[in-house]
Amino acid sequence: MNDTENNFLWKNTTNNANNWIKVKLQGTTSNRDGIGSKIEILAGGKVQYRYTLNGEGYLSQNSNTEFFGLKDATAIESLKVTWLSGTVDVLTNVAVNQSITIVEGEHTLSINNVALNNFNIYPNPSNTIFNIELHDFGSREILSVYDIFGRKIKTKKLNNQKTNVNLNGFSNGVYFFKITSENGNSIKKVIYKK
Repeated sequence: MNDTENNFLWKNTTNNANNWIKVKLQGTTSNRDGIGSKIEILAGGKVQYRYTLNGEGYLSQNSNTEFFGLKDATAIESLKVTWLSGTVDVLTNVAVNQSITIVEGEHTLSINNVALNNFNIYPNPSNTIFNIELHDFGSREILSVYDIFGRKIKTKKLNNQKTNVNLNGFSNGVYFFKITSENGNSIKKVIYKK
């Protein structure tokens, strides 16, 4: 191609009612633009993936913003970013038709950030029921169970110091049990194997 050839820019403009979301990454430990990070969304029961790339193509460059078409989905059940550093950020119930910026480490479902560490789960791993024992039982404890994508799959109000949770009907894998209390909250990882 020489300098006298014309270059063209194609702009896709359509007037339809389909929903969408634009995701921009801002790395803190990983590189600033989140290049190489994986973005995964679950919307309308369908999963989509994007990798943040840069500098592809002749006379072109990828945008630092990743675009997802959502058709008629009215909300994004979960949005997960796996950064090059290994940090995983998970957002749930994200509104559609917006541009959002995700900062590395601001939405982690971490088992290390413990404000309340006064309960035990056993057996872990389990193939049927997880027993939960609270050491300092208050009056407002709530148990929420999340899957690996950060989707809340079960909620239970705790009425006494000992209770149990049955994950029968769910897939094998890693889940997170979060107990919310007036004194704080804590998240613990469990493994369910049928």
